[in-house]
Amino acid sequence: MQTNKPTLLIVDDVVTNIQLLAGFLEQDYRIQVATNGAKALEIVASATQPDLILLDVMMPVMDGYTVCKKLKENPKTAQIPVIFVTAKGELQDQLLGFNLGAVDYIIKPFEPAIVKARVKTHITLKQKTEALERLTLIDGLTGVANRRRFDEILHTQILKAQQLKEPVALIMVDIDHFKAYNDGYGHGSGDVCLIMIAQHLQRSLSEMMQDESVVCRYGGEEFAIVMAGLNADEVYRIAEQLKYNIEKLAIKHEYSLVAGYVTLSIGCASFVPKDEDAAASLLKMADDMLYVAKDSGRNHVSCYCDGLTFGLAH
Repeated sequence: MQTNKPTLLIVDDVVTNIQLLAGFLEQDYRIQVATNGAKALEIVASATQPDLILLDVMMPVMDGYTVCKKLKENPKTAQIPVIFVTAKGELQDQLLGFNLGAVDYIIKPFEPAIVKARVKTHITLKQKTEALERLTLIDGLTGVANRRRFDEILHTQILKAQQLKEPVALIMVDIDHFKAYNDGYGHGSGDVCLIMIAQHLQRSLSEMMQDESVVCRYGGEEFAIVMAGLNADEVYRIAEQLKYNIEKLAIKHEYSLVAGYVTLSIGCASFVPKDEDAAASLLKMADDMLYVAKDSGRNHVSCYCDGLTFGLAH
């Protein structure tokens, strides 16, 4: 039995047309339907967006061209491919649709083999595009989120925190004396160490958090974690647990000036963002706390939350 089928939204004011198209496609796809443009836009705005839209051109009140224009103007729906379904086969009509952002046309009366082939082609293209997009957000070495993804998460969480008037927290993690590790054991071993640390940080975070917080590789041997809605004690507790979990791995590091195994220095910051410079301010606070942790002998957590700095006692 096939699972996780792609979802198609069929939009047509004539129910028999919907039934006909659904009959061709329901074996391979999940089908959503709408009999007018307003309902189509409502469905697309929901949490379960379709993977592709089959959109009739000639509909009362709001025609297909208007629906397509609204979809393409909205960043949240602009990437959903639209195939126009119409009896209008004139070149001028097709050019209008393509200029609005449609990816293809299906001309009535329907030819089942053509419908299936065109839908399959555009679903496949969308899946490949999404796969490539996901790859651009993953760090090639460690497999965790990369700096680009970090920037996106930070921006999103700052906006969310501003709307909810809740705190947003940033944890910056640095592997102690990692240059010495690379110099002593070689860069191949250094890469293996980075992978182990990144994966274990993500696993530890997932075990502690119920949301989808992710570890991002910020650069070199630094990692970053953005979290929303946490108070000072929660942020500090999480950071301490992450540090402790890495210590338990006991990855040998005879070149460290801190211990005979790999340790972390961690800087945290948390506040309720209020202005457009909130992201830069949060980054600077967390980075400053990271340097405080390093200057205090490393293998420390230093935290700035609610206007207070703490976490240096060890």
